[in-house]
Amino acid sequence: METNSQSNDELPVVEFVLNDAGQSDLFLADTTKIKTILGLAGEQAGKTSVGVLWLRKEVDAFWDVGPFNYMVGANTYKVLKQSTKEKFDEVFTSYLGYYNHKDDYFQLMKNGNEWGKIFFRSQGMDKKAAGDAFIGIPDCRAGLGDEIAKWQRQFYIRFRGRLGRLNGPFFGCGTPYALNFIKKDIVDKFNEGDPSILFRRWTCMDNPSYDKEGIETLRRTLTKTEFDRLVLGLLTKAQGLVHQGWKEDHY
Repeated sequence: METNSQSNDELPVVEFVLNDAGQSDLFLADTTKIKTILGLAGEQAGKTSVGVLWLRKEVDAFWDVGPFNYMVGANTYKVLKQSTKEKFDEVFTSYLGYYNHKDDYFQLMKNGNEWGKIFFRSQGMDKKAAGDAFIGIPDCRAGLGDEIAKWQRQFYIRFRGRLGRLNGPFFGCGTPYALNFIKKDIVDKFNEGDPSILFRRWTCMDNPSYDKEGIETLRRTLTKTEFDRLVLGLLTKAQGLVHQGWKEDHY
């Protein structure tokens, strides 16, 4: 990935290559029609990277129309700091603005003037207050959710609520560590033909920089369920459940 600097009235150009296993479809999704985008993949398969690139594309699309605000959410602040923000800094360079560490937002700048903000929020430990982090954030044009498979459903609902007024699209990405709300709320609806949802899955093997011997080491080390989730990005039930054979209608 390369970033070419230029004057702030013209956005810096970011060059990148996405795989055809899922990243390209998600990035190119027509967000005038598709409002929920979900990418699931193995660990270090490029989920956060394509999510941040997608958010940059959404900012670019409304650069001459706004200003608007945007949101980035993750299950914990550590994930925001170690994963999401690291990729964010590669794409949203200093030419686009500056980061306000006190209030956790990136101030977008256009021609030397403040434009919109990109707010960073995590759900924290208090389940009852999981969605309070978004209160008061106005004019949200789009949102990115990182490690969504570890989110509480209430956090997701409140996140989507801030996007409602402008009918902004949501991009969720993560490794399916568990079968949480994303299966019933997103994947199942996509499989039923909901045209407003796009879901794609890819594996660690689709990342050309991933060591192939490392894949085989994981295959020998992990259980089948763990390998399916952490390497193949599959939404699968854990082994050993008392009701392993039950279908969705039984739960």
